[in-house]
Amino acid sequence: MYIDPNNNHTWKTVRIGTINKDRQFDIVWDSAKAIRPVPFPTFGTQNWTGFLERLYENWNQKWVVE
Repeated sequence: MYIDPNNNHTWKTVRIGTINKDRQFDIVWDSAKAIRPVPFPTFGTQNWTGFLERLYENWNQKWVVE
C-alpha cells in the first residue's frame, strides 16, 4: 500500500474474486502491483458536484446510515 503525496489517496493492489461455498473469496485475478488512484472521475467532472448533491438529497441529507 502506498499513499499518494499529491492527493492523499491510496495506491492499492486490485483483486477480483468469487465467493466459494465456504463464504470465502477465491481470487480469480489481481493486478500484481498497486494501481494509482483516480480520486475524481475523469468523465463528467462538471456534473460531479451536482451528482453528489442529488445523492445527499435522496439520502435524507445524511451521508451515514444510523
